[in-house]
Amino acid sequence: DNEAISVQNTLDHLQIPVTVSRQNYWQIILNSNTSHDLENSLIKSGELFNSNKEHLVKFQIQPKTAYYLVCPKEDLLGRQKKEILMHHFEISNLQDIQSGVLWKVTVDDDNFDKTRSKALKTNIFFNPFSHDRYEIQK
Repeated sequence: DNEAISVQNTLDHLQIPVTVSRQNYWQIILNSNTSHDLENSLIKSGELFNSNKEHLVKFQIQPKTAYYLVCPKEDLLGRQKKEILMHHFEISNLQDIQSGVLWKVTVDDDNFDKTRSKALKTNIFFNPFSHDRYEIQK
């Protein structure tokens, strides 16, 4: 992922001892009457991810690691994907789709809070004017 590599290189240059990775995030809100085939239909569509290059991940919190979900305040991509899935693929059970990026920031020294805070203050993970950031904790 070129974006994660660029962020990692910048943080290395700033001498902030962290390791970063990123994952695409999709929140799918369904209508109450949904079928069990919906997940398969979404996967087969190829709209939310390329199954030849990407895969679904079960989220697990790890030690010395902070997780930040960054979502656009105006989610045009989520709206676009919803419209494509509903109209082109005829998936009618969708109420809403929201997109985002999940940043995984592993602190590589013994000063977790200080180092994590220093990395966040760079604003490299999100633009506070156009994104909302959520920290995911236990």
